[in-house]
Amino acid sequence: MAVELAATRLLAPYYGASMVIWTIVIGVMLAAISIGNIAGGILADRAGQASPDTFPDKAGIESISEQDAIIIQTKVSQYASRILLFKAIWLASVWIALIPLVGKYIVASSFFLMMWLFPGNVLAAGTIFSCVTCFAPPCLVLGAVTPCLVKSNTVDLANNGRIAGELYALSTIGSIVGTFLPTFWTIPLLGTARTFYLFAFVLNLLATIFFLRERLHGKRAIISMLIIAALLTLVPADRSFAFWKKPILEDESIYNYLQVDRLDGNLFLSTHVEANRQSVMTDEHGLAGGYWDYTLIAPLWRRSWKSCEQPFRALVLGLGTGTFAKQCRHFFKNSIIDGVDIDQRIVDLARSHFGLRNEDANVFVEDARSFLAAASDTSRPYDLIFLDTYRDLTLPFHLTTREFFELVHHRLADDGVLVINVNLRSEGDDLSEYIVQTVKSVFPCVFRCNLPDQCNVMVYATSLTGGLATFDAHIRKLSKEIPLSWIACEARPLVREVTESRLVLTDDLAPVEMLGEKILDGMVHDGLREILVRLIGNS
Repeated sequence: MAVELAATRLLAPYYGASMVIWTIVIGVMLAAISIGNIAGGILADRAGQASPDTFPDKAGIESISEQDAIIIQTKVSQYASRILLFKAIWLASVWIALIPLVGKYIVASSFFLMMWLFPGNVLAAGTIFSCVTCFAPPCLVLGAVTPCLVKSNTVDLANNGRIAGELYALSTIGSIVGTFLPTFWTIPLLGTARTFYLFAFVLNLLATIFFLRERLHGKRAIISMLIIAALLTLVPADRSFAFWKKPILEDESIYNYLQVDRLDGNLFLSTHVEANRQSVMTDEHGLAGGYWDYTLIAPLWRRSWKSCEQPFRALVLGLGTGTFAKQCRHFFKNSIIDGVDIDQRIVDLARSHFGLRNEDANVFVEDARSFLAAASDTSRPYDLIFLDTYRDLTLPFHLTTREFFELVHHRLADDGVLVINVNLRSEGDDLSEYIVQTVKSVFPCVFRCNLPDQCNVMVYATSLTGGLATFDAHIRKLSKEIPLSWIACEARPLVREVTESRLVLTDDLAPVEMLGEKILDGMVHDGLREILVRLIGNS
């Protein structure tokens, strides 16, 4: 379980962490364990048929009775199974210790290989290839442990059911420990690499103790244990997943891989090695040059909007490093901004690297839906809600459903505006179309704006009819000299009203992973092409 959880963290910077990826990881691991169970049972039986000469105490074997011979043969079988058991544990520990050293290179290279072999299904094929070559082998070897344990602890048929039950119970307890420890302790505190090293060390220590006690392979076991211990405690963990470049910062949180990098003079935050720049900081906190700028025209959809000097109350779901919050403070003075983000580490980076101040936003570290559900009915409604949680290769399905947008609608003022950034767009009934039509099933007035030269779709939704006429009237009020006028005039020809609501996502049925997989494959393909161009250019 620890290998499985850590494997998803190693895959996430390249392939994301959607339900599709999790399903592949779990499926491949279970298949490897099952094969290991079968192979371990066959090997344990063969080991149990070994000659009594392999048993350390052979004195007087020739003169013993048939019953004593059976007892000795049983002990020989148990002893041989224990040797096989700890050899498997030792081999698995060595393999797990190698994963942090070579795993990211295997995963990254699988990008290029799968793009060539399976250009239309890069994500699934690459994840399967990475799991089979990197993570499945130690699981296969550890799968052989269970039948060896059963063989080495079974004395007679009278108690084999109890022994098997106890072993499976202990196995389940071990799985629980291997699930909770990485998630709540080792990955957030030690990182992915040291999580692999820690569990490799524990397995190696168990094998080493047995080999020393039995005077078998002692030197080899001690050397491997010392090497793993050095990797765990002395060698600095290499957290660089984007090893082909030198970003300003790479880090991990309990939720995300995090990368801070500078491009064209701007500072960006991303949760992917190349794609999906989530937040940006410009030198003057003005226009960011991306979808954030199109969010700034959302107040123009409000019937009560008068001028840029008119403050409003806004909620940002998916605060990131505060790009939109700082822009609001820059263009709409004295506005009150509440920001919600589930990742405390991102909030820390917002303050340490991206200049987010307390006066820019009231920050809440919480899940967006939980925040809305917990808000009091008597609390003041928001004039604007900006949903910016679809920024990764993985969309949180519970923030795409009709039930969620009903919560959002309940927290908006009468002429309030919901604005959404959807970063996945393709032709036909794609994921963005499902989202905008789901919004339409709740809000009577919904518009979409496909941004030029980007895969982003901006969605504007209000409870009042006549939204487009209101928007046009407010554009005419804007001075041609201010940046908001440029953005509004650029966006206006791209705005299309949403009239259908037949494609609706619900809490019961929201297959966002499957809807987005094809688009993600295209994004990964483009990102890989960019990496190849960069590598060729640098060489």
